[in-house]
Amino acid sequence: MHDNHSRIHHPIDKSLFAAFVAATLCASCSSDGQRAACIHTCEFGETVCSGDGYAICETDSDGCRLWSSPHTCPIGTICREDRCQAIEPDPIDPPPTPDDFVCIPNAKRCNADKTAVETCVADGQNVHWNPAPCGKGWQCVDETTPAKALVHCEEIPNLRPEICNPQCIMPSAKCDDKSIVKCTLDENACPVWSSPEPCPDRQECRDNACRSIETDVTPWSIVVLPDTQNYTRHEAFTTDTIYHRQMKWIVEKRGTDIIPNLKMVVHMGDITDENSDVQWSIAKDAHEILRKEGIPFTLVTGNHDYKIGKNGAREYTKFPIYFPIDDLKSIKGFGDLYRDTNNYYTFTAANRDYLVLNLEFYPRQDVLCWANDVLRRPENQNKKVIITTHSNINSEANYTAHAKLQDVPNGAAGAEIWHNLTARHSNIAMVLSGHIGGSARRTDKGNAQNSVAQILTNYQYELPCSESTNDACNAHCRHMPNSGNGWLRVLTFYPAENKVKARTYSVLSGNATTFSEQGVDAFYCSERYTADKSHHWYSSDPANDAHQFEMAFDFTPHAYQYDDEGYLGFVRRDISETAPGNVVQSQIAANDSGTTVTVWESFHVEPNVNSSSIYARILSPGGCERRSMPQQYIDVAQQTLGDPDVVVDDDGNFVVAWVEYDQNHKSQIRLRGFDANGNERFASLYADRDVSSDQSEPNLAIANDGSFAITWLEQSPNATTKSLEVRSFASNGSPLTPAIEIETQSTNGTLSSPDIAIDKFHDIALSWKETQNSSQRLRYTIVDQTIEKTIVAPQTLAEGGQLSPASISCSPEGSLFMATWSTKTSSDSSDIFARTFNATRSISAPFAVSSVNTKNEYPHICMTSHDSGVFTWYDAKTQDIMMRRYKSGAMTKYDESRINQPSNTQRNGYKGTSFPTDIACTPTGNHAFITWLDDNDNDDISHAYGYGFAI
Repeated sequence: MHDNHSRIHHPIDKSLFAAFVAATLCASCSSDGQRAACIHTCEFGETVCSGDGYAICETDSDGCRLWSSPHTCPIGTICREDRCQAIEPDPIDPPPTPDDFVCIPNAKRCNADKTAVETCVADGQNVHWNPAPCGKGWQCVDETTPAKALVHCEEIPNLRPEICNPQCIMPSAKCDDKSIVKCTLDENACPVWSSPEPCPDRQECRDNACRSIETDVTPWSIVVLPDTQNYTRHEAFTTDTIYHRQMKWIVEKRGTDIIPNLKMVVHMGDITDENSDVQWSIAKDAHEILRKEGIPFTLVTGNHDYKIGKNGAREYTKFPIYFPIDDLKSIKGFGDLYRDTNNYYTFTAANRDYLVLNLEFYPRQDVLCWANDVLRRPENQNKKVIITTHSNINSEANYTAHAKLQDVPNGAAGAEIWHNLTARHSNIAMVLSGHIGGSARRTDKGNAQNSVAQILTNYQYELPCSESTNDACNAHCRHMPNSGNGWLRVLTFYPAENKVKARTYSVLSGNATTFSEQGVDAFYCSERYTADKSHHWYSSDPANDAHQFEMAFDFTPHAYQYDDEGYLGFVRRDISETAPGNVVQSQIAANDSGTTVTVWESFHVEPNVNSSSIYARILSPGGCERRSMPQQYIDVAQQTLGDPDVVVDDDGNFVVAWVEYDQNHKSQIRLRGFDANGNERFASLYADRDVSSDQSEPNLAIANDGSFAITWLEQSPNATTKSLEVRSFASNGSPLTPAIEIETQSTNGTLSSPDIAIDKFHDIALSWKETQNSSQRLRYTIVDQTIEKTIVAPQTLAEGGQLSPASISCSPEGSLFMATWSTKTSSDSSDIFARTFNATRSISAPFAVSSVNTKNEYPHICMTSHDSGVFTWYDAKTQDIMMRRYKSGAMTKYDESRINQPSNTQRNGYKGTSFPTDIACTPTGNHAFITWLDDNDNDDISHAYGYGFAI
């Protein structure tokens, strides 16, 4: 036991103290960096003077006893005789007792009667022992050893009530938002957490204790730089463009009442207009003005920063050439970088830590995943967050939508940024954006009820005017060449008022060639703009509330919360981006948790061998990477693989089926099982090992218990007919039934395109297409999964004019199935229809799904709880992927919506969206997931895309 009342000081060579401190990190390391035996330099708890302060002997993570870094003695004391003592002790005072010695902050000891733990605390200029009672039935125990100090309350044997179930250990406390929760005793003298208690005035709960609120309320600022694309486009490369003048103005005004205590300059994107070297050179040179002055700055990419001619792509941007990673890292406060153009920086203002998160234009799902991860890191949870991104809200303060996205398809617009990122984190306080010409703002409550201020700043359409008066400048907006007139915005934060104040300035203020001969600053995209009476963007007066305003800003730190409110969807994303080859088919499966597995067939040309492979990718709920599986399931040098399908169970285990073509062009269907991380659960096996037959068109369905069934078409050797087969398997791949023949081509015409669904009673519904006597019809039947018979004879879904096969799904509640198909309705159009049926032959009348009389084909369906259905299909006229959902009961139709972005009418010559589509639902949930094929980068190579959404 170590006596905390009187400390024994062992002799030590004080001249070696500095050397010991300097050698602390190496005290237990060998020359090759490996851990060696400890070289203890002191006794645990020992103190030694170091200048006016002291050091304490502590134990490091390896158990070695080393001197700490020097501590400062409290005010009014100085280190003498290896402890902090009063600077001028009164000689008439009696000799001090051990308890009169100044204690070392944070030291612990038991009080004299062992009923409390005493902690040495610093309070203003004094330090003293502060007792924390152990409580009835508990006593203080001092188990300090040379390796560690452990003073705590411990239960007295045989004195505790049997009903006691301690919630905590006394004494302890924790923070609950702004309040403190303490470990107290209930009526049975059992340690329990108390109700939250507000901290006293001028205190807040931090680090599990009520502590004084920092009193630094010094205002500080950031500068918002709106889109600069027109400065780089319409001005020659000189050192005196408006872009350069903005930077010089910032340097000149920092530290003044206009820009007090400048922390950062943030750019809103569209740095350039045409992504050209000259334009990037202007931007680079302008920002060097800030760099040389040591002013931190951030940039985000806008849609114009990806352009090449009329089109563009993310990989086209020259941002990383002119702002490479080493340059970004050299800016003060650099935190991390993702995919060249996404990054974050931190700074401290008024004793608070802040994080500025900078995201690309319409950030991709992987970028949102990275951003969510950044904000959930422990070191960032206590920082207030400001997001900058090119597009978030428009001039009416509504969230931006997916407009013409030919430059960067498949990303998050404003509302998607909100739901997938902004609303989820309790420490996000502000979002800044540009892109849309205008000035607007809004405040929304995040999922944790935190207020998020969102501000649009973009004056790029302002044109200079040299008329005699500003009133005569009534057509100087939105006409080429655009400019911006040097306007920028200063946001000044006032911690004492919990406010942020916006002021908007022009660096060309008073310029008579910009603001008429009067030289009076004004905005022209306003009531002055008479060319378009229908839309006045903002007031012409710079002092108007549109340009100078205040917004609430909560500077108080809160307990961090992350809450996605159960949203499992994700932004439209490239699923097959890491796999080679041209994707020709993709299928998707989902379980109730929102885990999705997408499989696809990728065709690629090996040397002297044309081959295709099957790939899979697993995404966690919310669409973030779980594990990518770029390896093919069977070596493409040996076989050609195609026509994949996939199912997934509630635990994330999944089964993949595909067709294998051998060197003799024989086709067999194979199956392989995987766990939720993509590890093999059962090895590849044949659906039916009849090597003499050709098998094709496999489709899978999975039951609640993980057992699954597969249907396919089979053609015997030298035969011209096909048969429809089905077989069931246990979850481990063991067969439950032999292959069962359901229908033959010889009696009912040509068979094709089978599909399959399983209900919770293990009844199997099969659908297929038949062609007989030059007519077409769709048929279905019901099969018991565990026996070899059809329990409902084949029935007809539709006859005549079917262009696409039926897709079927089943309701999670029972034996209700739904099928959908397309039917030709005129010489150049077709529509989507559907109907429901069950195991008792009850079948509904067909109802129309598509509302537009166009060329709608290849529908797919998934059913959710309460007998609701979600449909997706391909519009061959527009080459778009469409979606519509139906509600239960009367099958209420919701509006159709386009899934792919951009629309093919916006593509400026881009390739059209390909088919087929596939869809999966969370069975008892409220989300759906769609996959489709697209050639978004116009390189004649299609990728598999995916999108998840709430229904």
